[in-house]
Amino acid sequence: LANSGLYDKDINEKGVYVNPKDGKEYPGVHTRKAADGSWELTGVFAESAAMGLLGAGEAPTVDNSGAKAVARTSQVYAAAGVTTADQGAGVFAMPTVINGQFQYAGYNLSEVQNGLAQGVMGVRLILHPFGYMNIGNGLDLGAISRMALGWTGTGFTEKGASSPSVGDDITSLSLTGVAIGGKAPEGLPADRIFLGTWKFVYDGSNQGYTGYFKKPGYWNPSFGGYAPGYDGLPSAVTYTREKLEEQVDFYHAKSEPFEIHTNGSQAAEDFITAIEKAVAAHPDVKDMRHTSIHAQMMERQHIERLVGDYSKLDATKDMYESLSGAAVDTDLRARLGNGQLMRDQNLINSYFINHAYFWGDRHLEIFMGPGRGKNMNPAGWSVAMDNLYTFHNDTTVTPISPLRSLQSAVERVSAPTSLGAGGTLVSGEGKDLDAIVYYPEVKGGTEKPFWNYDQRISVLQALHGLTIVPAYQNRLEDRVGSIKEGKFADFVILDRDPFAVKPSELASIRVASTIVGDTVVHGVLPDDESFASQLAPAYIQPGGVTPTDFKSQSLDPATAEKTYASLPEGTKRLGTFDFSATIPAGKSAVFQMNFLGNGEAVNTMSLLKLTETKVTSYEYGMPTPAELETASGKWWIADIDASTKALKADDTLMMDHTYTAFFVIADNDPVFDHDGTDGVIADPVALATTGPLPDNGTNVGSSDDGGSSSGCTVGSTPSYDLLLLFLGLSVTVFLRTVRRKTAK
Repeated sequence: LANSGLYDKDINEKGVYVNPKDGKEYPGVHTRKAADGSWELTGVFAESAAMGLLGAGEAPTVDNSGAKAVARTSQVYAAAGVTTADQGAGVFAMPTVINGQFQYAGYNLSEVQNGLAQGVMGVRLILHPFGYMNIGNGLDLGAISRMALGWTGTGFTEKGASSPSVGDDITSLSLTGVAIGGKAPEGLPADRIFLGTWKFVYDGSNQGYTGYFKKPGYWNPSFGGYAPGYDGLPSAVTYTREKLEEQVDFYHAKSEPFEIHTNGSQAAEDFITAIEKAVAAHPDVKDMRHTSIHAQMMERQHIERLVGDYSKLDATKDMYESLSGAAVDTDLRARLGNGQLMRDQNLINSYFINHAYFWGDRHLEIFMGPGRGKNMNPAGWSVAMDNLYTFHNDTTVTPISPLRSLQSAVERVSAPTSLGAGGTLVSGEGKDLDAIVYYPEVKGGTEKPFWNYDQRISVLQALHGLTIVPAYQNRLEDRVGSIKEGKFADFVILDRDPFAVKPSELASIRVASTIVGDTVVHGVLPDDESFASQLAPAYIQPGGVTPTDFKSQSLDPATAEKTYASLPEGTKRLGTFDFSATIPAGKSAVFQMNFLGNGEAVNTMSLLKLTETKVTSYEYGMPTPAELETASGKWWIADIDASTKALKADDTLMMDHTYTAFFVIADNDPVFDHDGTDGVIADPVALATTGPLPDNGTNVGSSDDGGSSSGCTVGSTPSYDLLLLFLGLSVTVFLRTVRRKTAK
């Protein structure tokens, strides 16, 4: 805020920010009254006018902090069963001042390229450029993105001959017109980063009272301190309806697919009408696959219009408010070929289906009310009307979990909250599309009819929304989305069959292994003899340290026993590794590995330095960040879901749950660094236990003759985020794996 010249002192007595440069009031700059009665800025900006006050300030520093964020994010996504993540809104470049001159610095693409170069990004990634976003000082992120991608002309409105298209591999793309962080590192592997569709953010968050609602507005606006009839304005929209239609027409005319964040019902109405007008104006442009992101309050008539089915629009118009476009304009319908031109577009709704779980009761009782809330994220209508649909979730709004999305789509049951015990069905009932039920329009209001339709779908239908359709949405269906010869061998092994478990158990299925290409990026294979994996430089390091040239090799128990000294009596190996890395001479570095819990206490685990003749134990205990540089020989364990908090010695490691072991080695440490060369660390290391070995999902005894299991891959699709937050996409496969007996 200070970089943009925004201060609390410029808020007037009404609580409205006044720009000292032009003397105008900006109600879109949100304020609040402090305890002492003074007004202060909240940091929330709504509408283009308010957002325009935010200068770019200094560009983000292009350093290793971004790569560390990539490392942690990749670990979390792989653990959730994601093989291709999706950064729903990427900033390709940002303005800055370098040596007194206005320049551009690379941002998100540079960060993920650096993470990939350092070997810490295991999943693939789809990166979406902003199509339009006013960031102040006359700057538009859409124009900046087009410039960086090689577009030309005034305002960068003409696509360059070498500019990438949606679905293209941009792993090694160097940006145009970007002075810092625009050149891709050398030697990156192919097919790891792909260009996504152009991204727009039209409205805000329904649960934040910034979704753009139709009449009669929010169900209970007083809960948020708003007057009756509140529809989200002026905070809801980031630009005008006219600007939306202008941008939709611009990109559609150039055959450039886009995705638009549309949460509220009025936002959905404006989205579809803008597309209808653009499609009618450019009838030769087809198969754009434009997508509504979130699509939470899509009405039945919206989906009918998306698929070009106008047969019931006139007969059902009294069910809706604020209709526009083909819903009321018969001339527009005719110019759309009575819907054929819309059908030719293959338009998609990408539902934030987890809202049915995390906010189900609150949407029914606070934001939407039962009439609209039971039909939110209407996947059932999409199935019934042959509307393409996908599922996603915003991280960190909700944790990345394709399996939670799967369960939410199938079950649509709410979670426990402060409002109650949960377990509420967030859906209508029955499969009669024309059945109705009466509810009040708003809390305490008069009743009106709403559609009463069962929005739940089957496991297979939900899996399609997590796998093959997201691939199609991103124009990657020839490479990912299903198992087929010629596609990438990306898949996830689950320890239970989603078709066999109860719907209420889908989210708790364990992701045993995530494989991207030929690499296991999470977990261990069902027949593996090791229960530790993914040894790598840690995403927490002492200041100024970035390990490079990292190499590692997992040793099977027989080879480890033959090569190095035997483990102490009564100790079993979870995993043994040889590894080396280059770091600044005289510095320390942190490394990490994942492993499966064994149902015993942390103090039954040990991390051991190995030589041919000797075994030396690391000392358990997590150092502070300031102590990392001098903590050689320390190690600690954290839950993969809470990586910054060390477990205590008496904490129990849940059977087969994934944990991360961290350890510190100083360059030329006489005990723990096996290589005496300055700046090179090498250390044969074993993770061991005096307790039982993990089951890895087998639950078999030593006399069992083995068994089999089925697996399935799941993922998630594009979502909206402004910075370095990724969403996922995977592929579907079922396989049976003969497991070896579990060593006990």
